[in-house]
Amino acid sequence: MNASSWLSSGLCLLLGFFCACSPSESADKGKTFARLSLLDDPQTLDPRKMRDVGSISVAHLLYEALTRINSEGAVELAAAEDIEVSPDGRLYTIQLKNGKWSDGSPVLADDFVETWKSTLDPTFPAPNAYQLYVIEGAKEAKGGSHALNAIGIQTIAPKTLVITLKEPVPYFLELLSCPFFYPVHRSLREGTTGELAVSNGPFQLVQARARQEYLLEKNHHFRLAPFMKLAGVSIQVLSETTALQLFLAGELDWAGSPISTLPQDAIQTLKESKILKMAPAAATYWFRFNTSRAPFNHPSVRRAFALALDRQSIVNHVTQGNQVPALTVVPPLLGLTPQGNLQDGNVAEAKQQLGKGVEERGWTLPITVTLRCVANARSLKIAQAVQQQWQEALGVEVNIAASEFKTNIERMKAGDFEICLSDWVADIADPVNFLEIFKSKENPTNLTFWENATYAALLDKAALVKDPSERFDLLSQAETILLEELPVAPLMHPTFNYLQSDRLQGVYVSPLGYIDLVEAYLVP
Repeated sequence: MNASSWLSSGLCLLLGFFCACSPSESADKGKTFARLSLLDDPQTLDPRKMRDVGSISVAHLLYEALTRINSEGAVELAAAEDIEVSPDGRLYTIQLKNGKWSDGSPVLADDFVETWKSTLDPTFPAPNAYQLYVIEGAKEAKGGSHALNAIGIQTIAPKTLVITLKEPVPYFLELLSCPFFYPVHRSLREGTTGELAVSNGPFQLVQARARQEYLLEKNHHFRLAPFMKLAGVSIQVLSETTALQLFLAGELDWAGSPISTLPQDAIQTLKESKILKMAPAAATYWFRFNTSRAPFNHPSVRRAFALALDRQSIVNHVTQGNQVPALTVVPPLLGLTPQGNLQDGNVAEAKQQLGKGVEERGWTLPITVTLRCVANARSLKIAQAVQQQWQEALGVEVNIAASEFKTNIERMKAGDFEICLSDWVADIADPVNFLEIFKSKENPTNLTFWENATYAALLDKAALVKDPSERFDLLSQAETILLEELPVAPLMHPTFNYLQSDRLQGVYVSPLGYIDLVEAYLVP
């Protein structure tokens, strides 16, 4: 029986069943702990290594950066007491608050500086290290041609650090709020303790049981601890269906986005029952093409597959959660207006483009391709629907290969794929966060093996422009090139779909893919 069936046929029976079950080990903390579901174990609990939304969501509860984005979407100081910017916009002198780690030791300027240096160490596996390349000498250090001690970051006093940028960056204060700028404790940097034994944010990890539960307690050394109402957070690793069942039984306070997903078959019924909540997401689902190997090393073939997508059908009949068909790479929420001509479900043009690519390469139709995706219900349903669309529209053979997230990433990094369904949730609310992914094929988050000199030059030029309107125009021109070359075929701009219990209040759901619980509280 699918989720829609049992939802519509008997919530009372379901609730009765779960109330009769024995409580979990953390049930005694249920009155003061918020209970959240997570679909899979975090890929890592070291913010320097993170690339998945689940890990980043957990890290947001454990760490505090120099700045933060408040519920109004504005940047405000966090671990920083004061930030002074030089007239030329390149020098940032930062004074720290009297913050403490969860073990009671002081948070010092060196904790930030040495963390960032470790991220930029050529031997350290940091997928988002490129986000630090705005700092003078950072890119060269990661490439091994520049000494780590010569990077434009230094400690000038125990509570004072200075950052020197290559060029002015208009969104740098926002960038400082991101997980790749979090500090990690000396013990983690030096490998003398387990991951996340010590943290500087609102909560601290006190128990980690893989595939079961991550228990976080309020960090009483955190600067805002006296004002926090939650005693802690129980993050339970659950399947979509189990999480939904426990939520309906009153044993979970949160299920679904942004840290997990809901059963796809239940979405429509949850909407009709008016218990499904939705929040805007600065994100894009897309298909990454491997542009280094046939058949997607020809732009016409990539265009054919992009044009043949019936996105409206996907969001209407498959995902059903108020997602928006994507004809741009950057979410419209971020304000770009590229002059692309990508269309939804233009089968006639798609066939012409496929024919052109096949003829120019001397290939024979039909061609066979493999579509990779993460092995969860939503991704598989999308993949199956798109498989049918491409086969019917283009006469191609499409095989589906599903695997866990980590395996998918490793296959893409090795170039061992043709097409892969994936997504990107913005780190910052700026279009450049999507566009810079494709600036270089060496970027570990690119994974399409595509780059374009004109595209890169537009991004470089935009980085030097002070006028916001002129900068956005240059970024729009860059996105236009993406929509012509299509190293990725945008599918949809998602909406965060989730369930929130009435007893959990004061939660901020960020469009950037995390939840903030600093002001959260439980209603008796």
